[in-house]
Amino acid sequence: MRDRNHIVNPPQLGFAVHLLRRYDCLLLLSWAFVNLFGYMVILYSISNYAVQVAGLSQMQAGILTAVLNLGTGFGRPCIGLASDRFGRIEVAAGLTLFNGIIVFAIWVPAIDYGVLLFFALLSGACLGTFWMASTVLSNVDEALLTDTNRLLGHFVQRWQGSRRSRRFFPCSG
Repeated sequence: MRDRNHIVNPPQLGFAVHLLRRYDCLLLLSWAFVNLFGYMVILYSISNYAVQVAGLSQMQAGILTAVLNLGTGFGRPCIGLASDRFGRIEVAAGLTLFNGIIVFAIWVPAIDYGVLLFFALLSGACLGTFWMASTVLSNVDEALLTDTNRLLGHFVQRWQGSRRSRRFFPCSG
């Protein structure tokens, strides 16, 4: 496939490799990987776990997935409100830690339908952490834009972040 980049000479890069040398961006990418990996594991394996390990029926396993999604529907607006009040980084870190704890404290030993329903609702309410916090945590600051005059395509949006996010993630707004 031919492109016209040599003629147009666009100022944007599809992938800015120089950002991989920055500690704050590596920390953000690591958090995103771990968070999304846990999200996918819970979302796509809770019903299989219910059938294979807990011995539940296919209908009960489907209800577990529906309850997980119901918890996500109620939890995401609450995560957004909590992030506005307490800070994006604090809420994202706290809920990521909370999800990790409840997976090992509730889900792994659970073999009862009621406990699995409780876990699905509780973890579903916290699963939207990445989607609520990722855009604000991945802001590009003005110094990075003026120094390199590049954007990471449309991946990073330029929103104004909190003072706390600038202290922990200097590349954030």
